[in-house]
Order: sequence, then C-alpha cells, then structure tokens
Amino acid sequence: MQNTFGFRQTHQNRLHGIRMQVDEFEHPSGAKHFHLTHGGEENAFMVAFRTLPEDDTGVAHILEHTVLCGSRRYPVNDPFFGMLRRSLHTYMNAMTASDWTAYPFATNHRKDYFNLMDVYLDAVFAPRLTALSFAQEGHRLVLSDNDTLSINGVVFNEMKGARDSPTHHLWNHLSAGLFPDTPLRHSSGGEPEAIAQLTHAQLRTFHRRHYCPANALILTCGSIAAQDIQERVAPYLSGAKSVGAARRYERQTPFEAPRSVRTSFPDYGTQTKSMHVLAWVLCPSDDIDQVLAMQLLYSCLLGDSSAPLRRALQRSGLGTRAGLDSLMHEMSDITLTCGLEDVQDPDAVTALIERTLTDLSDNGIDPELIETSLHQFELDQRALDGGGGPWGLDLLLEALPALLYGSDAAARIDTDKALKRLIMRSRDPDWIPQLIRRYLLDNPHRLELHLTPDIQLAEREARRQRRELSQRGKALSPAERERIRRLNRALSQQQEETQDNSVLPTLELSDIRREPTRLPPGSRIKMSTASVYRHSIPANGLVHVSVNLPLGSFDFEELKELHRFTQFADQLGVGEMDYAEWTRRKLANSGGLSTFVDIGPFGIDHAVDCDQNMHGYLRISNWGLRSKHKKVIDLIDEWLGGLRWDEADRILELTVQKHNAMRRSIGRSGHRLAMGQAAAAHHPLSMLRLQCSGLDGIVRWDQFKRDIETPAGMREFAGRMGALQQQLLRAAPRQIGLIGERAAMNSLSQCAEQIAGPAEAELDSAASSYVQLAPPNSWISRLRPSGGPLDSHRGLYAQPQVEDTAWLIPGEVNYCARAIPCPLDERYAFKDAAALHVVAALLNHSHLHRELREKGGAYGGGAGFDSQVGVMLLYSYRDPHLERTLGIFSESLTQLVHEGVSQTDFDEAVIAALGRSESSSTPLSLAQDALHASLWHSPASQRKARRASYFDLDRDYVLAAAETYLLNTSTPSTALLIGNNRTRSQAGKWVSSVREELA
Repeated sequence: MQNTFGFRQTHQNRLHGIRMQVDEFEHPSGAKHFHLTHGGEENAFMVAFRTLPEDDTGVAHILEHTVLCGSRRYPVNDPFFGMLRRSLHTYMNAMTASDWTAYPFATNHRKDYFNLMDVYLDAVFAPRLTALSFAQEGHRLVLSDNDTLSINGVVFNEMKGARDSPTHHLWNHLSAGLFPDTPLRHSSGGEPEAIAQLTHAQLRTFHRRHYCPANALILTCGSIAAQDIQERVAPYLSGAKSVGAARRYERQTPFEAPRSVRTSFPDYGTQTKSMHVLAWVLCPSDDIDQVLAMQLLYSCLLGDSSAPLRRALQRSGLGTRAGLDSLMHEMSDITLTCGLEDVQDPDAVTALIERTLTDLSDNGIDPELIETSLHQFELDQRALDGGGGPWGLDLLLEALPALLYGSDAAARIDTDKALKRLIMRSRDPDWIPQLIRRYLLDNPHRLELHLTPDIQLAEREARRQRRELSQRGKALSPAERERIRRLNRALSQQQEETQDNSVLPTLELSDIRREPTRLPPGSRIKMSTASVYRHSIPANGLVHVSVNLPLGSFDFEELKELHRFTQFADQLGVGEMDYAEWTRRKLANSGGLSTFVDIGPFGIDHAVDCDQNMHGYLRISNWGLRSKHKKVIDLIDEWLGGLRWDEADRILELTVQKHNAMRRSIGRSGHRLAMGQAAAAHHPLSMLRLQCSGLDGIVRWDQFKRDIETPAGMREFAGRMGALQQQLLRAAPRQIGLIGERAAMNSLSQCAEQIAGPAEAELDSAASSYVQLAPPNSWISRLRPSGGPLDSHRGLYAQPQVEDTAWLIPGEVNYCARAIPCPLDERYAFKDAAALHVVAALLNHSHLHRELREKGGAYGGGAGFDSQVGVMLLYSYRDPHLERTLGIFSESLTQLVHEGVSQTDFDEAVIAALGRSESSSTPLSLAQDALHASLWHSPASQRKARRASYFDLDRDYVLAAAETYLLNTSTPSTALLIGNNRTRSQAGKWVSSVREELA
C-alpha cells in the first residue's frame, strides 16, 4: 500500500454503482483520510471531529463558530466570512450535529480549493480562540445606558430563535428519552440558559480534547489527487498535539421495558397543538444490510401516503399529520419515529399504531408495496447528482457516520451489492413481518412521548429569566460592572479595527474565466403544436421528462389560484384512482411527479419592463428508469387528464398540514418572509409571491381552511380547480424537455407524442406564455427612460404610497427587512444588474456583517439584489434588535456611497458577486440549464454578455449605480417580524401598519 506524506493507504475499492474509486488512508497521528476520485470539475472537502456533548451549554456549537474567528496563519477576526468574498465556492459552511462537527466546502476551481482548505485546516487545528471571540460568538453580559443587564451573543440568539420551534423541543425530548445514559441526552446546539453558563476556559479545553489529529477525519471527493491534498494536510497533523483520543461513542443500554413521557413545552404562540409520537431504537447503524433493511421497513410502513401505517394514522381522525415520522440512520443507532399532531386522546393513537403493526405482522405486507420501495432505492442509487447541491459533498456526508462509528463507508455510499442482497431477502413474504415483530412490536427500547404546548410555561420562563437577570444586575459590584463594560468596549474596539485581510489567500479576477460554463448542445423538433427540446447526456440509465404549459391566458387572480392548485397537485388521486392508488402507481413506475409555477422576465433575467416582459409556465416533471420511460410519460398524460378534486377529506387533511407547516416556517424563514413583505410594494411578481407563499399567504391559507370546512365551500373550490385544470389542458403551444442517454432518445421522443397537446386546429390563437401580472387597480405604469446610462429617473413604476408593515409573531427574536426598488433600463440591464450585485456584496462585507452579527448579535444579516423584480433587499435574521438594525440599514447605504471602497474591496466584491452564479455542474444540471435557456430565450451570446458585464465594471460606475438607485430615486419599504416583546414598542417609529394575525 502507498505511503505519502506519512499517510498509509489501508483500503482501495472501485465503486461501480457510482462510477468512482475510494481510497482510505491513515496517518501516524491517528487521523484518517477518505478520498473519492471522479473526473468531474467540482471538488469537495470536509474535516470532521467527534464532539460528544457533556451538557446543554452548546460548547461544540460555540466552538464551531469561534474557531472561524481567526487562527495562527490568518489572525483576522473573521477569516470564514473573509473567504466568502474571495472564493467561487459552490458550497461553504460549518455544522454541528448531535455528536460530531464538520467543516465542508466545494468548488469548481483548483486554486480556490487549496485556498479554502488552508483556511479551514488552520482554523480547526490552530485557532486563536480569544476571550473576545468567545464573547462575540457565544455569550456576554451587556449593560445598557440605564444599567439594565442583558445577555448577547450570536449562538445565544440563534438558539433563542431555534427554541421558538415546537419540533426543537420534540427532538430534544426524544433524544433525552431514547438515550438517557449517553451524551445524546444533551442538546449539542445548546439551550440559552445553559449557554450563558459556559466559560472561555471550558471552550478551550473542549477544543484541546476534541480537535486533535487522533480525532480527525479528512473526507475529500473530486479529481484532485489524494497525495496533493495530503501534502497540505500533513503539516497540521504532525505539528498539532494530541491529548489522547476523544471520548468514544457510548451505546445506550437497551431498555427492559417501554417508557412513557408526558410533559409540556413552552409555547410562544405558534398555534402548535399537542404532539404524540412513538419512537424506537432499532439497531446499530454500522451494518449496511441492517441500514437498508430498516429503510425498507420504514418505506413499507410510512414512506408515502399509500403506506399502511401512515394511511391508518392519516385516516384515523385522531390528529393531523405534521411531518413527525422519521427514520434516523445517521447516528450510532437507527431510530424510527411516527405520530400525529393535535392529539386529544394519546392512548388511542398508541393503540392504533400497535394494532396496525400487529395486523401487518400477522397478515403480511402487500408485495407491490415492497417492489415499489425497492424501485425507489434503485432510482436513488442511480441518480448521479446532488439534487441541486454538490453531489460529492452529499456522498461525503453519507460516508461520515460510517467512518465515525467504525463501519464500512464505501458500502454506505455504493449500495449496489447490498441492494441485491436486500432484494433476495425481501422475496421471503415472512421477512418484513418478522422485522415488524422483532424491531417494533417486541422491542422494549421504545418511548411514548406526548408533548402539550403551554403558553403560561413560556411566560413563566420569560419572567424568571428577567427576574434572575435583574437580581444579578443589582448584585453586581462596581468592579464587576466595570469588567463587563471593559469587555464590551474591547470587543467593540476589535470589531471597529481595520483588518489586514491581505493575509488571507484569494482568487484574482485573472484566475476566473470570463466565459460562462458551456451548456450541452441539444436539438429541437416540432411535434403537433409543441416544441420538443432533447438533450443527450450520460444519465446512468435514467430519463427526465418535463412539460411546460404556457400561462398566457391567466390573470393575476388566476395565478394565485394556480399556486393553490400546485399545493395539491401531486397529492390527490387521478382519474379513477384515489390518492393512495395513484401514489403507489406513480412511485412504482417513476421517481415522482412534481409541478412548479415558473414566472420571470423573458429573454433576459432582469426586471426591465415588468408590464411587457413577464412570462410564465406551469412545469410538470417526472423521471425514472430508462426501461420504464413509457410509464414515466404515461403518468404525466394521466395527470393532465384530471385530478380527483372530489376527495374532500384528503383536501381538508392536506390543507391543515400545509397551514401548520407554513406557520412553523416563520421561525426558520422569518428573514425571507420579511423580505417578501417589503418587496411586494415594488413589483407585481413580488406581490404575487407575498399573497401565495408569503405572510399574506399564511393568512389566506387560514381563511381558505375555514372556507372549505363547509360542504358548499368545498364544492365551490372543487369546481374552480376543475375549471382551472381544463384551462391548463387547453394551454398551448407546450414546450417539452427530454433528457436521457442518446440510445434512449428516439424511443423517448416517440412516446412524448401523447403529451404534445392540442393539434393546430384546436389551438387557442390567444395562447402564449406572456402573463398579465398586474393586479386589479395596479400601480404598474411605466415611465420611459429619458437619459444616459445612469439617468436618475429611468424605469421607475408609478407607485401608491408605500405602506411599511410590522407583523407580530411568536418567539423571542426579530426579523427585519428593507426593500429598495431598482427597475432597470433594458439598454443597460446587464451592466447595471452586475453593478447592483456588486453593491450588495460590498454592503454585506463592508458594513452589514460587522454591525448586525458581530456587534448586534443577530444570527445573520446582509443584502442581496433580486434582479428578477429589480429590488435591493437588506435583512437581519434572529435579531435581538429592531430600531438599531433599521438605523444600520440606512447608514450602510450612505457610508458606502460617501466613503467609497478600496480597489481590493471592490475586486473581492466582484468575485463574491460572480460566485453567486457558481453551481454544481453535473451532466444533468447542465442539461436542465440548457433546457431552461431554450425555454426562456437566453442564447449563449446573452449569457456571455451577462457574465462579461462583471469584468467590465469599475469602482466609479458601481458607486454611481449605488447612489442613483439606492439613495436618489427610490422609495424604500420596510417590513418587520417582531417576536421580542421588549422591542415591540419601537415598531410605531418605523411602520404605518401593525398586523397581529400571526401573533
């Protein structure tokens, strides 16, 4: 076996199922290197450590943040965020799981790869871990001008926001209940009260024990040779001190009898009902055959709406399904959970689950259901892409648990052989019933958990925290007060210091190709009235089919109805089949049909003429095995034939689920909701988004739920949806996309004739993809351009008075947003859009990150330019402040324009803006991009001009664009989501409307 830079090769395997080679190495320090080789452009990297929590202080989580605040080679305050603007990464992050911490990234550029690797390695093995970094990222005491004591810190505020989510409490109770004698009983992210008890010394000790070579795993994937990577890694392993291996995993002693926990959780007004689940520890996760067996068991019981246990729960009337079902195989033991929300009779739910499992154990599982599950396993194995993210990182994250827990990582990611063994075992009709009996019915390691929301508990906790802080503040001696103030002054001074970021590695503009990524050529044929776009790629035996229906006959109100239509479109029955029969047929023959409403500017991707340039399609997509390509197309044809809008009970059930999911999304996506509210004042597409999936959309779902609870309301809704489906059926000319291997294309094209749409004689002459976005009594009245490339009044819409809005929401943190309209002139759209993307990068890195996160303690914040609707957006996420943040939004704009930027900062902003367009370039994703470019009339010359515009910018043009668009000619709008009671009184200074429907 090879031995390079101290690494000794221990294993080598060819993974035929994913067309890769795996090599495993070990270093004398104890570090291990897992490397996947493939010929693609994208390379991925991850360094990971076992980090078993010992309490709820979130030390591993705070350490994850703090190691990225400067290191030996890169002694600047924030090298991680510094690299965000010096890199063309396709992914860059750090994450803390229940018992491990990882630092992953991916990029398409070799130089960028080694730049990021150097920064990551220096961060984890040689961090500064200063007291000030701990105070900023973890927690610190703060004394206000009137001597009021409070606690601030990035992770502290992040976890206050996380605590707003009911599922946060559910999973914490599940972990503690299933693994009460192991570190998994603790919250690795941290609970705010415990976070405030963590000391800087404890943080440094945890790093010394866990971030040592003996506890390190290096995982890499791509075309860069393992030896080239090891050359950069080896010095850190040889130079770092190991204090002995970190704690090994402790397996929970199996329970002798099932346990039951019934308790409450603090409810911050989320309208979440009680939750009742059963959860089992099934078996260790170190055997791929067991992992696949448990996945098959879960799929047969709960995998989709046709699965018997899921169907029994959904139809029981004992509660609502709320996404509480799960199979977790990423930890040392596999767990299975199922249950319902809004449960009044928990004993009845438990009895139903036990009764259903007993029946399945006694009478067996439908063989068709097993075959459908196995078919889905094969599709997952064949899909050689990351579902939109870096595929290499997906594989590394799948391998990581096996490496951590000492099992075969190669078998974990290439399941071909194990899948064949699974198929053989599943042919025994008694096998899955035996699994049900052994791992569920007769398994004593079970937890019954019933959680009830308690608003009084939340209020009591809040009062207790305020009382304790008040008492603590009164007890402070003058010397202690001075120490608190001195620490905050020192931190503020550090945050204000100009950093020498030249020590960080960087890409230069000369390192970046001026040409856009070349899209694969395709062919176009006519079929009836449809255009068919065909792309041949190495697809590993898969085909992908899409039908795009033009929406030119839809007005604004109908587009809102169409959005609601798509929320049900893949979850109802079709034709004569009910939803369970349709689901089984669909998954037995394909990867799953999906629908998506795609509306945007035609020809270019910028909002240059919203009343004449917006086009839209409803996309129906399906994919599957090449051997089942006719079935893949048949399913689309059947779906087009008509959904079962007569399934009233199913529609009601889905409505409750979707409404609950939207309510729960507020804490997770509050910044996006706030930005959507702010942007709606400036463009009809933003208004459509707000009313469909934004804050207004949540309120509308609540009203819709009440409307269809009556038989008359349900009939009226079903009638509207049926008429809308007929309108879609007539929509033409259709645009069809076919992606697959060359050998499959002729047969695929022949089968596609059945979905080509109406013949020429039946074609509605008015059909097109141009959509009438202007709502009734719209403000859209375009002013024509009258001057040069930066004319201060060009391209604005005549607007009504902009109403700034605050929404009161459950929780303890805030989300702030401001939207500034920047409608572009078509003559300068590419260059001005590029300039505004660079402005957003400058705002992020020159002001907003420092003020909102480092100083203010918000978990996140920044700026972004939405070129589709021509709006600059500024936002904060899980923010303890309100008035301060809105002031920072205003200051950031004037500071940028009046103080200017250095050439270095400008170049980095251009690189960061270019990085927005970087993505994983798998054959499938490139073919899909090519199809989209054809559909939206975006030729190669246009994509080339768009990318070249970034290289043609200079500082003066960008700053002039910032002044013209953001300071001189625009009426901004503000949106606030206020959860923090202490800041609610400030809302009236900034908004004219306060809404309480979500409070």
